[in-house]
Amino acid sequence: HDCSAFSMIGQTLADQDGSFTVDEERAKRVDVAVEYVGTRKDCCILSEQQVNPGHLFGVDNFFGTADVVIIYDDGSIEIVDYKDGVSPVEAKENLQMISYAFGEIEGLHESNSVHLTIVQPKLVMFGKPVVSTWKTTVGDLRYNWLPIFQEAINQANSDNPSYTPGEEQCKYCPHKGACTALLENTMKSSGISFQNLSCLLYTSPSPRDLSTSR
Repeated sequence: HDCSAFSMIGQTLADQDGSFTVDEERAKRVDVAVEYVGTRKDCCILSEQQVNPGHLFGVDNFFGTADVVIIYDDGSIEIVDYKDGVSPVEAKENLQMISYAFGEIEGLHESNSVHLTIVQPKLVMFGKPVVSTWKTTVGDLRYNWLPIFQEAINQANSDNPSYTPGEEQCKYCPHKGACTALLENTMKSSGISFQNLSCLLYTSPSPRDLSTSR
């Protein structure tokens, strides 16, 4: 295939953890996503598409890069994200994918379909489907999900934010090792309490100071 990942074997690429060299096994996995995208018809396919949903919320620090954005001739769109890990990632109501979709739905009719697809090749080792898709509509995202994101952004920009620590939302936070809110939540879940945690950890950082990465 002209777009086959096998043409990248031996190349060293940068990622969020530093760099890696593409080997045959990685190329095989990536080719699963390439082949999936290649089956899409009557559409325009955009790779490494910059998305900027921040303008919907009045902020300029809410943006990202979608692996693939597919715009179909019927007005529907599909966001495709490749995951190389073994921990299953669900496409249904996936907040990362929804945020990408926010960056692409401007000007679309409320009834237009939005497909959020995750391709995760390593799941084949556990006998699970490697492609999962959640289908929703522009209207659902605007009226049901946009308010949820707006409230979260308002909290993040507040001088006195409400912290909601937990395993899922704090999994990739670079400050979780020094967060009193997370420790207090963990202790509470374990039935343990401390009168004063200030001697153990720093004060929970402001959400405005947190940096995130995929």
